[in-house]
Amino acid sequence: MQTDGRHANAFQARASLQQVLADEHAWREIPHCTNEAAKSDVVIGHWTDERVVRRELTAPMSEQHYTVSILLGKATVDCYKNGRLLDRGTGGMGGVQLTAPGEQVTCSFRGANEAIHLFLPSELVESEYGSLRTNASALRLEDPAFRVDPALVPIARSLAATRDDARRDNVVSIDGMVQGILHHVLSRYAHERPGASETHGLSEPRLRRVIDYIDANLAEPVTLHDIARQAGLSRMHFAAQFRLATGRTPHAFLRARRIERAKALLMRGLPIVDVALAVGFQGQAHFTAVFKELDGLSPGRWREHQESLGRA
Repeated sequence: MQTDGRHANAFQARASLQQVLADEHAWREIPHCTNEAAKSDVVIGHWTDERVVRRELTAPMSEQHYTVSILLGKATVDCYKNGRLLDRGTGGMGGVQLTAPGEQVTCSFRGANEAIHLFLPSELVESEYGSLRTNASALRLEDPAFRVDPALVPIARSLAATRDDARRDNVVSIDGMVQGILHHVLSRYAHERPGASETHGLSEPRLRRVIDYIDANLAEPVTLHDIARQAGLSRMHFAAQFRLATGRTPHAFLRARRIERAKALLMRGLPIVDVALAVGFQGQAHFTAVFKELDGLSPGRWREHQESLGRA
């Protein structure tokens, strides 16, 4: 997939995992940072510090990477960025901290510290975010400063569990976990600086192309990747612009279109299970649950109600 025809999907075409939870010799020092490939690849570091006394650590500054730090334990942290205190006394399993290229981070820890650090090349992050520029001027990250993010706890645990099974055939699943973390971080903590992007969402031609594609493929398993490709945008950028244009996420819009098509088929008297399969659900139970969630009635009750209205 390409972004406006110029940027290949970072995870499919250019990023690879040089290290799989390689131990860091110093806090947030990119493992094997002398490796030239590490400048363009995803590197995952694993840091442990069993000291419980208060100590202050300063991370090496990177001009080429975003760093996502996720705590795997109960450490308490005072976090400073570029000399300014961001937050005091945060931390715990799932505590997350985000650093952009060129930012200096110093932390005062109390309690043992175990963490994973994702060192993500700036081009990868900006491509996923949807920026076509070669620097981070359009992208601003809200830094949680090690506040706990419950959504990251299970994926961080799963990623940490791969440390003892770091085989090359395990890289695909790890790559998916890294992508999941990046997707969550950009969805929740990334913002564009004022004036940096479109404010009205997808253009009318792009939106029409996307809706036509959705309507033509309601019976098929449609992914965000498939839809974004119709607009020529990365998934992250497309999702944000689609929501600006329609007021709904692509997933919510797709579900609504499927239920809309299902209603037309129900009124033709088709069996409910056939209707479910015709609009892309794998079975009647899931179809019924979604239908009831969106309409308040089960498909059968909805059809009975419509037929009673027609007889009245």
